[in-house]
Amino acid sequence: MKADTIFIHIPKTGGTTINAAMQGTYWANEPGF
Repeated sequence: MKADTIFIHIPKTGGTTINAAMQGTYWANEPGF
């Protein structure tokens, strides 16, 4: 649940590059998905 909070805060504070990189890593590390 904490990752979800940071995930939403990234695009608001940072840029699209970090958001895209984090999204790719987040989904890549999700074997259930």
